[in-house]
Amino acid sequence: VTTGTTATTYDAASKVTRGQLAAFVLRAEKATQSEETPGETTKDTVTGEVKGIENGFVTVGTEQIEISSELEKVFSEANAAALEDATVELVVEYKPEAVASITPMPIAKKGKGKVVGVKKVKLVKANTTFNPQNFEIPTVELSAQGVTLTNLNSQELVIANSVAVTLVNSKLNTLTVATGAQVTLNGAEVTELKVTGDAKVTI
Repeated sequence: VTTGTTATTYDAASKVTRGQLAAFVLRAEKATQSEETPGETTKDTVTGEVKGIENGFVTVGTEQIEISSELEKVFSEANAAALEDATVELVVEYKPEAVASITPMPIAKKGKGKVVGVKKVKLVKANTTFNPQNFEIPTVELSAQGVTLTNLNSQELVIANSVAVTLVNSKLNTLTVATGAQVTLNGAEVTELKVTGDAKVTI
């Protein structure tokens, strides 16, 4: 940010004038960013409630996260009603962003995130339809009445007490049905069924 007193000298002991200080500030603000952003892409687990899905972004808590093309199957606007207030556990990828720096090495900060995976979804909105288009979600929990799950591919689906749900064209490794729940299977493939108390499963 300094050019020296002449082309060949630099007077570090001299006092800085207002004009010189202003020049330093101006040059610092115009410091160019590196063509390559420093740092490495990181992945974090983000857990929270879904507060909105719009224009290719999902809001989890207060964080707005971009939806990857593959995850659009899950976080589509068609699924927005079913996912409202759902608790989700997501895998989010963060790419570093460079910021202006007065040093040769630009400073990196954590950039905006992109959803690249889903570990768990807990649905709580009644009378909705959730269709993740066969994208595999390891764990799904349901505690809302009158939900239809279509094209669900999951290792584990847990149905809460006294909940009525319909599964259509779905593939599950384990289906756990709590007391009083009623489950209707329509073209659903279940490897292991666990039923508690007076729960009812209709095929």
